[in-house]
Amino acid sequence: MKNHFRLGRNLLLVSFILLALQPFGLREASAQAAELFVSPSGSGTDCTQANPCDAGQAMTNAVTGDTIYFMGGTYTSTNDPYLVINKAVSLMGGWDGSPTGDVVVDPAAYPTTLNGEDTRSLFTVNDTSGAGELITITGFTFQNGKIYLSGGAIRVREGRVTIQGNIFRENSSDNYGGAIGVESGFDVQILGNSFYDNEVVYGGGSISIGSSDPDNTTCVIDGNYFSGGYADYGSVISNSSSTMIVNRNTFVDTLGESVIMVSSTGPTSIISNNFIIRPAQNAIHLMNSSSVPHQIVNNTIIGSNYGLFVYNNALVNVVNNIITGTNQSIRFTGGTLTGSNNLFYDNTSDPNPLTDPVYADPEFIDPLADDYHIGEDSPAVNAGTTVALDEDYDGDARPSGGGYDIGADEIEGGCLAYLPLVLK
Repeated sequence: MKNHFRLGRNLLLVSFILLALQPFGLREASAQAAELFVSPSGSGTDCTQANPCDAGQAMTNAVTGDTIYFMGGTYTSTNDPYLVINKAVSLMGGWDGSPTGDVVVDPAAYPTTLNGEDTRSLFTVNDTSGAGELITITGFTFQNGKIYLSGGAIRVREGRVTIQGNIFRENSSDNYGGAIGVESGFDVQILGNSFYDNEVVYGGGSISIGSSDPDNTTCVIDGNYFSGGYADYGSVISNSSSTMIVNRNTFVDTLGESVIMVSSTGPTSIISNNFIIRPAQNAIHLMNSSSVPHQIVNNTIIGSNYGLFVYNNALVNVVNNIITGTNQSIRFTGGTLTGSNNLFYDNTSDPNPLTDPVYADPEFIDPLADDYHIGEDSPAVNAGTTVALDEDYDGDARPSGGGYDIGADEIEGGCLAYLPLVLK
């Protein structure tokens, strides 16, 4: 049976990651890999568990495949950025600091906060080896990072990176990517993180994507929670040049012109299984031509100016979405717009309903509590068309029962055990 927890799937994913890191002895490292240890006051040179060092020393000592553990505490520095990651290593926050015994990692019990003090950026990833070996960053709180160009918390200049299970709070940029700025020619994954009130002047309040090799790289943004934040456009995500997959995220109470801005020419974006709730202006904004149509599939959009805004030669396919409470559900002023089986309700106007629209109350479980899962009697149940997705927002199988449902949620089987969805 399906259980909808109040914190939502994205926060559950973060919880799962943290639970996976709950106190335990980490398995023995391979013969090729070493473990290095960092603390806020570390002054050692060998970076051992008994004699931790600072982050810069650990990076100097590390080689490809090593793991660097950061002891819980608050880290500040006069270095800008705080740390350059120039090797394919794993960085993990939440170490308990014990000088002997098993290495215990618990980010909830031992939060590891990197504080840029609104003066400097925090991590720059710049692995110029060209090997494309994986860098992982997990278990940190990035706070008050600031940069002029892109990536107040993490600037990904070069390297293949997974950023997972972190918190990004009140980071900023004078231009792009308040929390994360992606410039890399390798794939980047941003998974199960929480973002609060990150902002920029121009695009990508939380994440800006501008790959140096857009035709051969993919940025995956999956299972994250976004609250607040501001940008002139793309108050959360701005993609100017990369294949992008935005799947199973929650966006709440964002400011600025649009939550997600896609302006890339060439690469395609897939935006699916997301809840976009009360944006100040528009939910999804797409412009410029792409090699194949952008796919807007099985999202639930609640209360905005425009649910979708498509213009300037954009190629867009819009299928199985719920759009409700907007001034205009889909605004189309140029390009190619196709799609079907979208549900519209309580919008001031629906000028572009596409094929086989559904006009009905979606019968959400508890909208007053910000739970926008659909109930068993919702007209969205089995009303969608066949799509390539095999899971919904919660990770439940899609389709389930008699057909594909409309929106981010798929009713599971014939019965539903309910605990509410949302939000912090």
